[in-house]
Amino acid sequence: MQNRYRRAGLVLVVFVGCLASILTAASEVFDEGRIVEDFDNGWRFVRGDIQGAEVKEFDDSEWKELDLPHDWSIEGTFAKNNAGGKSGR
Repeated sequence: MQNRYRRAGLVLVVFVGCLASILTAASEVFDEGRIVEDFDNGWRFVRGDIQGAEVKEFDDSEWKELDLPHDWSIEGTFAKNNAGGKSGR
């Protein structure tokens, strides 16, 4: 009876070891083509529609620097009639 449990334990250990090896190899294959890029630098915010802000040379140095993710709705004071929802209304 003890031999049976030892054999089952050995089979389980071998199975878990093989599974771990397969998963490690698979993750390396999937990561080969992956590019990790940090795009959280240099974001600025001002609430409103600013004329000319779409131009690359626009001076936004007075705008608030922020980190992503950012929710524009937290920039104002709370009011029930503030814009909100998925359409911004």
